[in-house]
Amino acid sequence: MAFTSSLTPWFLAATIGLVVGILLGFSAGYLGGWVDDVTRLATDITMNLPGLLVLIIIQSMLPKVGFFTMALLLS
Repeated sequence: MAFTSSLTPWFLAATIGLVVGILLGFSAGYLGGWVDDVTRLATDITMNLPGLLVLIIIQSMLPKVGFFTMALLLS
């Protein structure tokens, strides 16, 4: 049972990231223009921030980190 309880947040995080990435990529490619520019800018900013530092800051602002919140943070 330890295997399932430890890997479930990771699979959930990967699924959330996949869905968000597909939706953002599809909307940026289909609509183009300013939607594409905003999506590209947000992606550039996100890729340039150190991920662990952002996770620590977000976790420190949250009162209690539960199962779903941890999966959301990991995605």
